[in-house]
Amino acid sequence: MERTESMKSNLKSLDTHFVPKISEWLAQNLQDMQQTSKQIMKLIEEDGNSAQEIDGCDLKKLQLLTLVQEFSSMYQSLADQYNQITGESQEADTHLELHGERQEAGEPVSQKSSSHATPEGKVQPHNLGHHHVGTDLSFSSGDGSFEASLKEGIESSSSSSSSSDSESEYFSTAINGYLGTVKLINGLGQQQKKNKPVIEPIDMNLSSEEVDADDSAKRSENGSYEELIGRIVQYEGELKALNLKLQQSEEHISQLKSALDKSEGAEHDLQIQLEAAKTEMEKKDADYEEAKGKVLQLEKQILESEAIILDSNYKTGILMTELKQSQEKLERSNEDSVVLITRLDSERQKIVELQERISMYQEDVSDRENEIMRLQNVCMEKEQLIMQWELRCKQLEESLRQHEDEKIEMMEVHHALVRNMQDHISNSKVAIEERETRIGSLNKEFDMMKLRHDTVVAERDGLNARIQAFLAEFSNKDNHINELTTRIATTEEVAGKLKLRVQELEEEVEWQKILILDGAEKKREAIRQLCFSLEHYRMGYHELREVFRGHKRDVLAL
Repeated sequence: MERTESMKSNLKSLDTHFVPKISEWLAQNLQDMQQTSKQIMKLIEEDGNSAQEIDGCDLKKLQLLTLVQEFSSMYQSLADQYNQITGESQEADTHLELHGERQEAGEPVSQKSSSHATPEGKVQPHNLGHHHVGTDLSFSSGDGSFEASLKEGIESSSSSSSSSDSESEYFSTAINGYLGTVKLINGLGQQQKKNKPVIEPIDMNLSSEEVDADDSAKRSENGSYEELIGRIVQYEGELKALNLKLQQSEEHISQLKSALDKSEGAEHDLQIQLEAAKTEMEKKDADYEEAKGKVLQLEKQILESEAIILDSNYKTGILMTELKQSQEKLERSNEDSVVLITRLDSERQKIVELQERISMYQEDVSDRENEIMRLQNVCMEKEQLIMQWELRCKQLEESLRQHEDEKIEMMEVHHALVRNMQDHISNSKVAIEERETRIGSLNKEFDMMKLRHDTVVAERDGLNARIQAFLAEFSNKDNHINELTTRIATTEEVAGKLKLRVQELEEEVEWQKILILDGAEKKREAIRQLCFSLEHYRMGYHELREVFRGHKRDVLAL
């Protein structure tokens, strides 16, 4: 009597405590599974949007989405069946309690009442030989072995996929719920085993009518239990199909990983192109520096040419002074003879020719000045160093202006001298007789002056030749400078284009890196969540089988 009363109290406590825990556990697991499925589908869609250039990505994305949806629906149906099985086991426990009370009270059990109160989860030992639940997974018979195997699976799954502290806390709470459920059901089986010796003596004292009613109730229970076994076999077949689809999803994940490796290879190629562009840019910079050095050398040569021009101007000034001295000597001579006048006229003509040549030289110098100004304008647009060149050119212009002023003054002096010479000639006609004695000496002096004049003319011709050569060289240098400026402009344009291309390539590489890293991280997170869900589902399935197997043993023991 005491054992039956304790059994009643245990059954009542199980009815109030066991079922709410299972329902809460099922609701929590279903909610987590739905959230995980939604996250996986969202990540697959985002991955498909970010990887549009991969061939066949849309088809694979649709296949993976259908697999995830089928997996979620099968998990939902399995949870519903688990809820139904737990309800049936609860009804069986309730019927066992009522049956024990009736046997204790000695009331007859009718066929009608037993058929209405018979659960679908009871079966006798002689009807179990023809049903096999499945051989793909092994079962454990005791509490200790089941809990040990469950903890080993937990440790392996947590060690292989330890991503964060929140995930480990979530799995630990789920595991504690599973272990509590298993202990409650195994405790129910142990209570039923303990109460078995009390019920059997009562059954032996029943009448034959009650025994017949019991047999009919047990046969109906056997039929419902066979139906339950068939459902379990069907669920195992669905689980195999789900495992096959899971393998297909893993193959698809491996294909996505290979596509990710290909994209990383493309990123490596882009980096190689970027490095090649950088080396080419460095070469262009070196060429630019070399051209810049050549321009500086040309500027130095131009400065040297300016110095040569100044030297030539100085020499022309010396020649002009010598000419002035010769004119003064001619003034001192002032021959009264016609020969001297004719010679003086010839000298005048030569002076005029020399002046014309000087004017031509001045025109050439002015042309050179214009060319120098044009060159200064071009160089001023390119570099700031040409400002020094402009200053020096201005100094040269000032010196040329001074030279022109000196020439003008010299011409005025010459005209004054000519006038004075004419006056002196008019005066010298009177003193011709006095100076006839001096003609010989003057002729000698004139010959010396003529010789010196010839040497001066030869030097002047040499200077003119040097000036012409210098002008030709200067024009060649101008052409070379123009070519260098055009080359510098082209190199700067090419360098700017290369810099823009390098910036575009760097931005493209950074953008592809970001896309690849985001896609890879999302894929890893989706795979991690899918592995967690699969491990969670596998553990739940193992626990369900173990719970059902232990419950079946308890029922068979009764």
